[in-house]
Amino acid sequence: MSRVLVVEDEPAIAELMAINLRHAGHEVVMASTAEQALLQVDQVLPDLVVLDWMLPGQSGLALAKRWRSQSRTRELPIIMLTARAEEPDKIAGLDAGADDYLTKPFSTNELMARIRAVLRRKAPDALDSAVEVGMLRLDPATRRVSRDTQEVRLGPTEFRLLHFFMTHPERVHSRSQLLDRVWGDHVFIEERTVDVHVKRLREALSPVSCAGMIETVRGPATASHTSSSPWRHDPDAHAVEVERSAMSWLFSRFLAGALAMVVGASLGYWSGGPVHASLIAAVLGGAVGVGTISAIDTVRGYRLIRWLAGSQEDAAPRDTGFWGEIGYRVERSIRSRERGTAQERLRLAQFLSAMEASPNGILLLDANDQIHWCNSVAADHFGLDPERDRMQPVTNLVRAPGFVAALHLPSTTEAVLVPDVRGRCTLSIVIRAYGEGLRLVLSQDVTQRERADAMRRDFVANVSHEIRSPLTVVAGFIETLSSLPLSEVERKRVLMLMGQQAQRMQTLVGDLLILAQLEGSPLPPSDRCVPLAKLFGQSKADAVALSSGRHTVRFPEECAAQIAGNESELLSALTNLVNNAVRYTPEGGRVTVSWRTRDDGSGEVSVADTGIGVDREHIPRLTERFYRVDGSRSRDTGGTGLGLSIVKHVVQRHGGELEIQSEAGKGSRFSLILPAARVRMAGPGVAGANEQRSVA
Repeated sequence: MSRVLVVEDEPAIAELMAINLRHAGHEVVMASTAEQALLQVDQVLPDLVVLDWMLPGQSGLALAKRWRSQSRTRELPIIMLTARAEEPDKIAGLDAGADDYLTKPFSTNELMARIRAVLRRKAPDALDSAVEVGMLRLDPATRRVSRDTQEVRLGPTEFRLLHFFMTHPERVHSRSQLLDRVWGDHVFIEERTVDVHVKRLREALSPVSCAGMIETVRGPATASHTSSSPWRHDPDAHAVEVERSAMSWLFSRFLAGALAMVVGASLGYWSGGPVHASLIAAVLGGAVGVGTISAIDTVRGYRLIRWLAGSQEDAAPRDTGFWGEIGYRVERSIRSRERGTAQERLRLAQFLSAMEASPNGILLLDANDQIHWCNSVAADHFGLDPERDRMQPVTNLVRAPGFVAALHLPSTTEAVLVPDVRGRCTLSIVIRAYGEGLRLVLSQDVTQRERADAMRRDFVANVSHEIRSPLTVVAGFIETLSSLPLSEVERKRVLMLMGQQAQRMQTLVGDLLILAQLEGSPLPPSDRCVPLAKLFGQSKADAVALSSGRHTVRFPEECAAQIAGNESELLSALTNLVNNAVRYTPEGGRVTVSWRTRDDGSGEVSVADTGIGVDREHIPRLTERFYRVDGSRSRDTGGTGLGLSIVKHVVQRHGGELEIQSEAGKGSRFSLILPAARVRMAGPGVAGANEQRSVA
């Protein structure tokens, strides 16, 4: 017999599961809140938990994560049973630690089959099939262990220990794990006791040469290493233009030098004739000619080098000959490069302006994850200074774990959701690699989208829960009546619960029809007046009946005001507010209904109570359909979760608005503000005549 913990806040569904589990031979323990479930698990660890998602206070999802994080409950089997049927919900439930996921409404036969399957996976030692590992054979049915024809005699504890080892081969188990799985978590013994029984088991297996099948691993350690690649940068190769005329200019300079040498030698030879030193004079004349040409070239080359060493803003020296041509070509090349650089800078500025104008954040990182550039949106998302933080390691400035983890990946194909540095919004981050080890980080503020998705998921989940829960009870009990031999007492109880859920479905359908009618019908007439005294009288009768003397209910004794509009809609809005106040006010509390005319002529109907109140964060969503402050969707207070939505639609159709003031633990005040155009003030006689005509 297995111990099953059912964590479900809907009493009818919990009882449905309990009846089927008991008839299947299981011991059932029930809890309606996460706190009760934690207390039950702390007392005795169950064999399996059937867990609802939407529980009062802490959710079932958080509860599953908590159990999976603790060593004692890490292996606890969990079946999540919920009305949240969308794929992201299923993924979240399974990732939180659920072993199985079943949506409402469910078949009780399917639930029992899933429970049996999970228990089989959790406790294979409960099966009677024989287990063989190598030459060793263990038969749980006969409780015999043998190798070939040799029988091994074991004590009860050693037998269970060997059975566990043989059904979980090739694994390392700690002493605490063996204590929980073999002895049970409810037995409190020293961990060293495991060593004693393992030693006895080895000694018993030694005669059949199987002691070596059990190994003790001491001090296992894992090693890890990190590798990094240096940042390397290869500059672009500069293409040097080959001047085809270079050889010709060099040849011309050679000819000029040769000509100067010949002319100088001729003049020296001629001038040295009278002194009979013609040869020496010719040599000296040739050297002077070559020197002259070299001096002229040196001066021209110096002027060019001085220009090159400067800013090159002025024109190059306009010399003739070789150096003048070089200066002209160098200047032309520099001016061409300057024009190209200016054009590239203009393009870069335009490109950066376009990225700056992007509604998304753009962050450029180099190969060392240093910030190369970012736009103002990215600076706001990550809390950066575009100028001060340039060339700083981004991980020194942005420490969000999700962002850092994504940054260690070569490239992310899926967006990573992380909060911004100030916690104001949710960012969607995509990291793409480009160039030589460079990376592009794109960030987008998806707060509104995530909020809208969350509201949509909540609405779908709430609608599913409200509709599926009674269907689950009715369908499940019908299946139970047809498949299980219930006693007369159980059968009457089942029929009563089915009737309650049928009534709940009828009320829910009625409220949905009211909302559909409000949304699709024309606006209320402005020429038909409804006495407020009549509405107060009918609402007071309902409130007194609902309270049954447990509260003090106060209404205005006299009210001469009239409201132009639809009587049934106004009565529905007022009744919903008053009934909610009664439901959520503890016994002995006070509910007060009041009327006043504002300075601008508008009217205000207020319903105040001394009930439990709500936190300020819930007030903006109170009028959403099926929204409840508690996460459990509990029906202890009655209602369908559509009342305030109906109130909001009614008052808006009459041109007014609904004001909500509330504080947790002190009470709430709901006010219907009706425009002056729909408020009529009548004398006592008129009011009485209207009352008499309405009664007649």
